[in-house]
Amino acid sequence: MHFPYILKACSDKDLLGLREIYLVVLHAFVCARPRFGGIMLSTHFQVRAFPNKSLLVEEVANRFLLTLENVLQKKASAHVGLEGGTMSELTLSRIAMYAARAKVIWNRVHFWWSDERYLPDGNSHRNYEQAKRCLFSRVKVPEGNIHQIPFIPGDINLAVRRYSDELERLSQDNGKVPEFDILFLGMGPDGHTASLFPNMSHPNVSVVPVFNAPKPPPERISMTLGAINSANRIWVQLSGLEKAKPLKSALEGADVLELPIAGVRGRLETIIFADKDAASLIPAEAHTQDY
Repeated sequence: MHFPYILKACSDKDLLGLREIYLVVLHAFVCARPRFGGIMLSTHFQVRAFPNKSLLVEEVANRFLLTLENVLQKKASAHVGLEGGTMSELTLSRIAMYAARAKVIWNRVHFWWSDERYLPDGNSHRNYEQAKRCLFSRVKVPEGNIHQIPFIPGDINLAVRRYSDELERLSQDNGKVPEFDILFLGMGPDGHTASLFPNMSHPNVSVVPVFNAPKPPPERISMTLGAINSANRIWVQLSGLEKAKPLKSALEGADVLELPIAGVRGRLETIIFADKDAASLIPAEAHTQDY
């Protein structure tokens, strides 16, 4: 067994009233690949593992609200990137449950999506509809602060341009996207994140159309890694044994084309919140004794 990163286990850490089990993985892979013109890449992940996804969601929801409070003490507005999926649904519901006790000024928070299924407005499988059910129906966020990825029948490229324009409109310092304070991501068993699947190219734009996705629906719209990595904080939520192998590969410095999640890196932090199953291939001596 070999891992080109340093693994440090911390147990019995009490945070936000929770007994949290930390796995802090200082993942430092340094590699040169021709695709990046021989540039040396370096980054690090922090992996925090929990006995089950309920405790994971509890921690993420509390951390999210506290982080927003702190951000809004320093900035006029905050920008959050959302994902879709089961873990997102659980987390957004928990955030809504705790929102009343938080000191977040919601009319100063803007919400975006890292990707969206190219489905008609109102379709229950859209990531926006999930967030609407779980969060926006229970927390008062101004409609103008909710920037969903548009659906334009028969013209996915126009939808991409409109979302790109909206991102650029609220960017700072002539950038292409806003300064995301927190951006949520998930990961599929194949290592995809957002709607960036293995062997997709990564053009130097902020948003791309996705055709022939390996999971339904085949057409999607996604932020690129460049846009995703503009976020200050990237939080990846993982649950299930099927996530263990790609997580291990990402920490070992897998090829970004083969495993897109390996290319994710926030400006301030990149935290992977994993349940026991998803973290099961992290060396056992680092965490199993803490469960």
